Amino acid sequence: MDRGRLRDILHRFRRSRAFPWLRDLVRQVSYLAAEPQDTVARASVLFTMRVAGVAIGQARLNLYPEARGEMAGAWLVGLYVHPLFRRMGLGRDLTLAVIREARTRQQGVLRLFVREDNTAARRLYEELGFTVIPTAGTAEEERKRLEALEGEPHVAMGLELVHTGDAD
Repeated sequence: MDRGRLRDILHRFRRSRAFPWLRDLVRQVSYLAAEPQDTVARASVLFTMRVAGVAIGQARLNLYPEARGEMAGAWLVGLYVHPLFRRMGLGRDLTLAVIREARTRQQGVLRLFVREDNTAARRLYEELGFTVIPTAGTAEEERKRLEALEGEPHVAMGLELVHTGDAD
């Protein structure tokens, strides 16, 4: 089945009466696991959303304490939700888990790169308080590297992390 046909089927399903029921069921039976994956260059926590043991979404918090310039600090990397499970709030749950972990680790700002044309992701990030930020130096180098790798323009976004007793 080609991607266009699959997209059509998913779009029709999401508009059907069954979708809210399935979305609620998936949210009830899914679980989120955090797995530290530290290396010499960075501390990292991989968050994986699973249903019946199968990964349906992931996001990673990377911390670069020794990095130069704008790349130092906390970065949300690789948010992904399987197409069959999108529009169920799982991307929000994964992003909030990364935000909570960054706050727990006393980070001041959480940054990310997102494709300029990824309106769904940008809307999610904006709803959670992220704003587009300028890039310079090492962050600008990384943005250009991503654009060359993926062939798409990217923007940087950032979220000031307020350290209160509440993580959300």
